[in-house]
Amino acid sequence: MMYRLMKGDEINLNDPALFSAADLTFLIDLQHRAFWEEEPYGQLRLDLAGRPTAYPIWRMRQTRVTKEVHDSPLYRVAEDIIDRAGIRQGAVGADPDDVL
Repeated sequence: MMYRLMKGDEINLNDPALFSAADLTFLIDLQHRAFWEEEPYGQLRLDLAGRPTAYPIWRMRQTRVTKEVHDSPLYRVAEDIIDRAGIRQGAVGADPDDVL
């Protein structure tokens, strides 16, 4: 399954070289929390990058968001999900070139 980021890039969620089963579980849970439970944008951001135990940081064996973490497909998809939730909640605005 392809995931289209707001910036237009597509990421293949079925590629086992990019995503483990645990990664996909994290993304599904994140999307559920963001859109079904309407968890606040700020809390979602904290769970993405606000602490060393945030899943994408922990998964890449880092202690903070490094360039490697930020550029990873996992982080990019998770950030996109959270940004979409933030736009929906009115916490942030979309960039003019975003495709919603």
